Order: sequence, then C-alpha cells, then structure tokens
Amino acid sequence: MTKTAINICGISYEIKYVEGDYCGANMGKSDFANAKIFINKDLPLDVQDNVLLHEIMHICYRNGYLCKEDDEERVVEVLTNLLYPVLKEMYSCANRQ
Repeated sequence: MTKTAINICGISYEIKYVEGDYCGANMGKSDFANAKIFINKDLPLDVQDNVLLHEIMHICYRNGYLCKEDDEERVVEVLTNLLYPVLKEMYSCANRQ
C-alpha cells in the first residue's frame, strides 16, 4: 500500500504520485506552502521511496531554518530532531501491513 500522507513537524503533507512530466526534470518536488509532496510514479518503487525521503529532507531543512553557513553538528541535530517522529511514524505504519 502506497503512503498518501505523512506528518512532518505537525503538518500533514499529502503525497501525490504523478506523471513524470509534472515534476519537470526532477524525480519529485515538494510544495512547502500547500503541504504537498509530488513523486514521479513511473520510477521503480525503491527509487520512489528514496525520492520521498529526499523531499522530506527539503521540508525539514526549511522547517529547521537551516542555511549554508550552519555547521555540520547543527544540521545533524536539527535533522535528527525533525526526522525522528517521521521515521517513527513510517516504521509503525510499515509494521502494520
């Protein structure tokens, strides 16, 4: 069963699997303002999962107010705190199937 939504930082992001041309030259994209993640549905499933994680990272980067000047430890700490609940939810959903 394909996941259709995920909670990131208290916001439910709808996951939409779309035709490849919708994403342009990208395999996926996130719409931060409208809480949507778009994934190219023509990709192999393991690549779709990788792209979903990539888009989640973009959302965490923005929610964590990270910037290029941040040092590695700050980036890792922010991403850890933001991703832990996401991974916990994904893991619990995967074990229910």
